[in-house]
Amino acid sequence: MPPRRAALPAPLLAAALAVVTALAGCGAAPPPAVHELHGETMGTTWSVKLFDAVPAAQYDAMAAEIAALFDGINAAMSTYIEDSEISRFNRSRDTAWQAVSPELAGIVAQALEISAHTHGAFDVTVAPIVALWGFGAAQKEGAFPDRTLLDDLMKTVGYRHLSARLEPPALRKDVPGLQMDLSAIAKGYAVDRVAALVAARGVENYLAEVGGELRASGVSQLLRPWRVGVEKPTPGWRETMHIVELRGRGIATSGDYRNFIELDGKRYSHEIDPRTGEPAPYRGASMTVIADTAMEADAWATGLFVLGKEEALSIAEAHGLAVYFIEQAGDGYSQTFNEAFSGHLVLQ
Repeated sequence: MPPRRAALPAPLLAAALAVVTALAGCGAAPPPAVHELHGETMGTTWSVKLFDAVPAAQYDAMAAEIAALFDGINAAMSTYIEDSEISRFNRSRDTAWQAVSPELAGIVAQALEISAHTHGAFDVTVAPIVALWGFGAAQKEGAFPDRTLLDDLMKTVGYRHLSARLEPPALRKDVPGLQMDLSAIAKGYAVDRVAALVAARGVENYLAEVGGELRASGVSQLLRPWRVGVEKPTPGWRETMHIVELRGRGIATSGDYRNFIELDGKRYSHEIDPRTGEPAPYRGASMTVIADTAMEADAWATGLFVLGKEEALSIAEAHGLAVYFIEQAGDGYSQTFNEAFSGHLVLQ
């Protein structure tokens, strides 16, 4: 189906807490209670809302299991941990296969697949370029990078220089200086792992979230699919643009309105195009993706945002993705969504 273009009304609802967040409705009687587990991980926060009757002791046990789960994910994928698997791989200059955990090989394999589908607009090897522009793990005052240094670093960037093998699990780089950063897919992966954990404990109705990436199952306390709000892409302000219902799927948003730099009076997005080494043009925009898993939604949202609206919509149609693009336009917003996304919209 062709994408739909519409000027949708912005509902007068509570502001989103992150990229997207759970919203509760109102009723004549108080709704049944939802139990929430929450904490901090990956430099952000996590939460799980559970709408199932679970013994109190099981909540504590699940919270401990989730914390241990995050410890394992960080030990494999955190570039902030010096002896993590990914940090050791990044330091290595070996171009032979290097044994890694099954989960690290699996997530890199998924990342490489989405890289190919987005023609390199999503690429986990772009980290050195992100840092050079003043973003990344060590945020610094923005400045135009030295062109020679940028060109040299670009020789180490590119998903085609990285390979993943699932059996036995291993990774390989064909340029010694290649480095990975999984921050644009790891939070979604973590959401999926949390969802699998609570489902294995018999919970059918839940909303799992890590840093704004979400995955839902079943219904909320309102006895209807979980509802989440998509923000207006406005710097320094949080207000809901529209509401969507999640039915057993994951959702993620990528945008340039929260994190950008100004150089010579012009704004530049923190989303770097891995194909050029240049920031994506600042548009005051966001791309929201609904997919089968939060990991897929997380990675696709980044790649499609970098590609821009028209190419993103075409690729989304080819891969069965539900997408919603918002962009500042004069004093308002231009909104574009495809048919797959329209089925999730809650019209007010």
